[in-house]
Amino acid sequence: MSILIKDVEIVGVRGKKSVYIEEGKIVEVGNPSVEADRVIRGDFILSPAFYNTHTHAAMTLLRGYGDDMDLQSWLTEKIWPREAKLKPEDVYWGTRLAALEMIRSGVVGFADMYFYVKEVARAVVDQGVRALISEGFIDLFDEEKRENEIKKVEKGLKALEDFPSERVRPSLGPHAVYTVSREGFEYIREKADETGYPIHIHLLETRVELEDFLKEHGVSPVKYLQEVGILRKGTIAAHSVHLTDDEIDVYSKLGVYPSHCPTSNMKLSVKGIMPAQRMVEKGVRVTLGTDGAASNNSLNMLQEMKFAALLAKGLSSPTNLPAEVVFRMATEWGAEALGFRAGKVEEGYDADLLLFKRRHVSFTPGFNSISDIVYSAGPSSLDTVICLGEVLMEEGVIPSEEEVIERTRVVSYDLIER
Repeated sequence: MSILIKDVEIVGVRGKKSVYIEEGKIVEVGNPSVEADRVIRGDFILSPAFYNTHTHAAMTLLRGYGDDMDLQSWLTEKIWPREAKLKPEDVYWGTRLAALEMIRSGVVGFADMYFYVKEVARAVVDQGVRALISEGFIDLFDEEKRENEIKKVEKGLKALEDFPSERVRPSLGPHAVYTVSREGFEYIREKADETGYPIHIHLLETRVELEDFLKEHGVSPVKYLQEVGILRKGTIAAHSVHLTDDEIDVYSKLGVYPSHCPTSNMKLSVKGIMPAQRMVEKGVRVTLGTDGAASNNSLNMLQEMKFAALLAKGLSSPTNLPAEVVFRMATEWGAEALGFRAGKVEEGYDADLLLFKRRHVSFTPGFNSISDIVYSAGPSSLDTVICLGEVLMEEGVIPSEEEVIERTRVVSYDLIER
């Protein structure tokens, strides 16, 4: 399948250019003299697509269920009791809804940590997106539970390895230092060494997490995870709010990708703000995540970009995290974290692309398209979404949307009533 996107403005570049796509790749940027199976024309701004580096996609099933609570109460009283009753088909439809919602704000790839990973993979492929998928590992410091969790991870990895699609990549998902034993982390480290799969973990989301761990272990979670081999090149460390400057240096040296989740962090009142500006200054590739829809409550990457930029400025300097940097967090650096050659409108890169409406109010008068995307654009300004050369949304229409919404609504209410 080939596509020619004709005479559009590429984000951050003045003047009109055309882009030729073939077999899911950007083949030529400029003025290609080719014929294509499809030609897309319009008054558009062409952008690389966005990547969500931390979410629990199927938690769309619990959106609005248990709001305005502290993190531990929310987990123990609302979320974990319901998740204990999840069925594979629930996860499939919850993930379909999440993928659909992410498409609407330009996300075509995400890092997911949840359960029933085969169903997550099936939903990812059916919705046309791509994902780095891990089975959440929580042993709660219990040996019998740990053995059961290891069996689940092994089964999940086998299912993902056998899954017949390039849109799915396996990863390892130890939940957090307060839910996983040292023995559990050692298993994850050994599995990562054996397979080369990246690790995806929650880290230093709340001040309580930090204080409790220091009191019990006498070292910080960052030092502990560095010693046990969990923090390494390619690890996605979600939240990473309560870091010292020395720990930021560790991230930089090792090549850890922090996933900044500003909306979820504010909603759950984690008593801090990720030091994203200092991270960027020290060469850390900061990325963006939404967290799950149960703690956000949306999966809107345009919203996350704006909040990330504003949080960095609000208590410090208006020059912190400029739009160009936040844009790279959502595109190029996010793609890197997920292991995709994407996030740029350049020849040889995956054809993960967005077409924004240049005449939309958000892009008027149109002095700086990157600033417009970060600070003013919303889902209504997005016309077309392309993932690996496949058009997922066009003229704001996603063909499967009505079915997914209706099925997920039924599944969600059934889950709550079990």
